[in-house]
Amino acid sequence: LVITIDSPDFSISLAKKLRKIDKFVPIIHYVAPSVWAWRPLRAKKMGQYFDHVLALFPFEVKYFEKAGLSCDFVGHPVARQSLPDQNKINFFVSKMNIDLSKKILTFLPGSRKSEIHYMLPIFISVIRKLEDTFDDLEVVIPAPFHVSKLVKEKIKKAKINVKVVGEEELTSKDFLSFKYVLFGLSALAVATSGSVTLELARSGTPMITGYRSGYAFEFLLKRFVTIDSANLINIISDTKTVPEFLFEKCTADNISDSIFELLNQPKLLLEQKELQLQVIHKLLAGTGGPSQVAAKTVLGYI
Repeated sequence: LVITIDSPDFSISLAKKLRKIDKFVPIIHYVAPSVWAWRPLRAKKMGQYFDHVLALFPFEVKYFEKAGLSCDFVGHPVARQSLPDQNKINFFVSKMNIDLSKKILTFLPGSRKSEIHYMLPIFISVIRKLEDTFDDLEVVIPAPFHVSKLVKEKIKKAKINVKVVGEEELTSKDFLSFKYVLFGLSALAVATSGSVTLELARSGTPMITGYRSGYAFEFLLKRFVTIDSANLINIISDTKTVPEFLFEKCTADNISDSIFELLNQPKLLLEQKELQLQVIHKLLAGTGGPSQVAAKTVLGYI
């Protein structure tokens, strides 16, 4: 039996070559590609070479079954992510010198250099607008290792009061724990659209998301993407509860206005928190974790 994990283009190419060697060996793919968002024909193509798909999201199953490929929802790891206890919270608050007397806002410009290039300047403009209005904010950016230096340089050049915590200042495991501590303490997070929205939901952190990229890539996305939302919380819940600003709508003015609205209306923050609980519950598959559910499925093919 062969299990391929993520990397759909590589995995499809590999499965195609394996089929030339052995037509009957079971091939299972773990982490379904986002055929619901774009390139839907990949599901049909996968049906030619794979026997089964293990999906992280419940709504993905129908897309593969429609293409004639069996699929099981096994759950998403974030749904069973353990949250930090009070000892860890106290440890990181002290270690990173976070001022709990202030309202904490987390900004997440992305984990790729291209995202930092397009999103951080917008976020910097937002932070400047916030500084003109609020005098009790603690703005924090947790920066992954490979973009940390770039983020710190841009924040220093902007001369704004932002605490950047780079992954290199902690171990990878501690950095993940720190993020969950930070999310849990934050009144609000402003993030580049991506999987981090699930981590924020697991922490119960209200959020605003946005996305910008180069003109050519945005043109392609608008042409080929089949959904009108990039926020996973909105997609899973089939709502527009989480404010999101895509492409030309992703401006400092729009994001700032949304921040002011959320911070001045606690009811909107509560609505997000309630929705996040529902979404995280939907990402559970049975009583076991995703690995256990996936293993049971795989055993059925041996």
